[in-house]
Amino acid sequence: MEKTAPRIEIFPQTLSWGEVLWASSHPIGPENLTLKVVIDDAPNLPPDIIIPEISGNKQMLGLIAVTGTSENPVLTTKLTDYRNHVGTNLNQGNFEKIRATHPELLANGIVVCSLIFTSDNRLVLGNRMNGLPGVIGGTLNTDEKRPMTYSYHLFMHMEDEIQEELGWSENEFESASTRLLGIVLNGKKLRPLLVFVTSTSLTSDEINRIFNDRGNKEEHTGLIFLENTPQNLSQFLADHPNDASTTLATLDSLKLYGITHPIFL
Repeated sequence: MEKTAPRIEIFPQTLSWGEVLWASSHPIGPENLTLKVVIDDAPNLPPDIIIPEISGNKQMLGLIAVTGTSENPVLTTKLTDYRNHVGTNLNQGNFEKIRATHPELLANGIVVCSLIFTSDNRLVLGNRMNGLPGVIGGTLNTDEKRPMTYSYHLFMHMEDEIQEELGWSENEFESASTRLLGIVLNGKKLRPLLVFVTSTSLTSDEINRIFNDRGNKEEHTGLIFLENTPQNLSQFLADHPNDASTTLATLDSLKLYGITHPIFL
């Protein structure tokens, strides 16, 4: 780890929702991405900001800045945890106070998700337990299995999410490729979202069969397969215009896909 001086702030009060921090029409692999994890020496939260205790608190990475070039982005992060992310970014009252006075104290916990495309030209979404369609993904936790020291750990974590939610094994990953499409601030909650694309030689029927056999039914009740055409994806966004009809990560990842592949937006 290294120490930053001065601190980098990417969350000014004027920041718009859904801002793209980095994107490429040619998704990149870990060899083109630099990951930096810095020691976070931010001052303590003001005394009027109360962060409640939660069960199952996990250490995770929070976003500080995205720099570098379009071909070789640099992701600067800090260690945080799920408790602080819930208490700062996801707590609306705390969020507004901190953003107005100490934006550097926001946890900015990173989320990863992947747009998975099948060999028969379908986009894979999950039908979440709350009834909303959602992309495959989750928070960027760091532990002994995935210490998040190098950029390839980010890609491995994304594959962990696919394995957990869809039930894929090493055999399925041998015929798949996962690359980073872009980084966007996720909707109204300002969650930094790393959007990957995963291409596979599996068909939608094969993916559905694997999910039924080994997938996480506590995360998704089933899978949704959207035909990957401009008309279909545009219609999906028109039918699901906000976070009441789909997950924020799904909205922002599809919009990012439309920016990098301007065929349907």
